[in-house]
Amino acid sequence: ATLELSEAGEALPAAYELPLFRMIQESLNNISRHAKASDVQVHLVIGPGGQVIARVKDNGSGFDPGRIGLSEQTGHFGLRQMRERALDLGGTLDIISSPGIGAEIIISLPPAAFSESYASN
Repeated sequence: ATLELSEAGEALPAAYELPLFRMIQESLNNISRHAKASDVQVHLVIGPGGQVIARVKDNGSGFDPGRIGLSEQTGHFGLRQMRERALDLGGTLDIISSPGIGAEIIISLPPAAFSESYASN
């Protein structure tokens, strides 16, 4: 696994530290349990305006993201929880995958000030 951090001068907003850690942790746990990957890349970018983008990509077995949520038996309950965490922060979680080509999870979070006002609504 490799980790690449942005060179931006912005610090990770404190409100994002734990939820982002948990989402990346769950991504890595899913890769370990299901993907049979030989390469994993985690890329974290903090934009100059405070937007945060985290990407977790693997070269594993992949899956059909369209099947998530069809049944609790799909084994992707953690992905739904990750999406809910991102939405709670005013952000998004996107999944790019197909069987046999690996998977990429993209977590996009707005500047923390926007997120804090979003959560209070």
